Amino acid sequence: MPRLIAFSLALASLSIACGGQPALASDWTTFGFDAAHTNFNPRAGSLDPAHVRRLRLGWSTPLGGVIDTQPAYASRVAVGRRRRMNLVFAATEHAAVFAIDARSGRVLWRRQLRQRRSLCWMNTPDSRFGISATPIVDRRHNRLYVVPADNSVHALSLSTGHEARGWPVPLGFTPATHHIWGSSTLVGDDLYVPVASYCDVGRYRGGIALVSVRRRRVIRRWYVVGPTLAGGGVWGWGGVPIDLADRNVYVTTSNANGPTEDAGYAEHVVRLTRDLRVLDADDPDVGIRADADFASAPLLFRPTGCAPLLAAIHKNGILFVYRRHALHQGPIQRIDGLGPTGTFAWSPVRQTIYVTYVGPGFQGLVGFRVSRCELKAGWRVAVQRSMWVPSPPTVAGDVVYFGTGQDREIVAAGARTGHVLWRTGAGTIVAAPTVIDGHLFAGSWDQRVYAFSASR
Repeated sequence: MPRLIAFSLALASLSIACGGQPALASDWTTFGFDAAHTNFNPRAGSLDPAHVRRLRLGWSTPLGGVIDTQPAYASRVAVGRRRRMNLVFAATEHAAVFAIDARSGRVLWRRQLRQRRSLCWMNTPDSRFGISATPIVDRRHNRLYVVPADNSVHALSLSTGHEARGWPVPLGFTPATHHIWGSSTLVGDDLYVPVASYCDVGRYRGGIALVSVRRRRVIRRWYVVGPTLAGGGVWGWGGVPIDLADRNVYVTTSNANGPTEDAGYAEHVVRLTRDLRVLDADDPDVGIRADADFASAPLLFRPTGCAPLLAAIHKNGILFVYRRHALHQGPIQRIDGLGPTGTFAWSPVRQTIYVTYVGPGFQGLVGFRVSRCELKAGWRVAVQRSMWVPSPPTVAGDVVYFGTGQDREIVAAGARTGHVLWRTGAGTIVAAPTVIDGHLFAGSWDQRVYAFSASR
């Protein structure tokens, strides 16, 4: 299933309560900010509703390749003997990795890895595939983990871009037919890597590879379908969200390739243990069974006074809500009428899920507020354009940010009211913006990283 069709203190303690893994005070280390991939940053710096209107372009840096990954960010990285710099890390579908000075936009280092050409034309403008998943910052080891088209995990120095000794680590999946779309998740020394394919073609088996970054090897693999079948990719930018309370791992899966497309754990919502043993799963009723994938990775959230919940958007435009620890009982809520693209962010402050999607008669952002442990549709921000394909939303400083895809805008709306506070022209933004330390960073299909800051 193509990725674009398959398209996530009341502070640190709040992030943990919601299943997240708080980064350092000024780091954005993974897709969606935390291990639960909520795309909620409780520490946005100076960007709040009162200041977001002052956002202005600070720099845009050309990287020479399509960018559809969310930028990562690390503060005060040691560079040389005496300097510390705030760095933005971006990766392209031409398999180049960059460290960029967050202040000036100057490229500090560049590392070229392996790319591949594919007829999977719907996913990038030039059918070149390199790094499709957000880089992972590991501050403990001063590394950046990326997975290019060689299907190996590379560990690059944050300071220099040099490969760490003993790396890369091959995942053991055939590069010609397997590709990593969704973001990996790092918890301690365990890196969970979701596996899919190029446009759901060829003989492949999707699943998850568990890599020990301490031992530098794959220690377990889980496959969606059995050894006699193919398919079952794990798609969606959100990849593999993890609940830090019990280390359970969650995925939504695509179809098996064959007459029974929900064979095994294909087209399921799945909960696994930390060592990738299936605990629970559900294959919801979605009507037509052909190519019945999920359009997003699952979102883990826990509203105040409620059990831990999970939300997932199906490609048929259905949003399902589950009790996180009782998937087999089926969804407790179903919301129809969304589009084939859709993905999330969660604000524990506003008790609201934000969804960007393109659906029948609507393109834009919707806020679903939790009331009595159910989602209630609230305000909408209509873009009034095609918005193909929208980025996942990002919540920071009580503001929701999202890119409008090929409509070439970034929009900011109030997280409480949905009122549009700011919008600006940019490139084709299909990856979630990163909002941290008073800055907004976004990668684009026009091969640039954009940086916006609030003027004083």
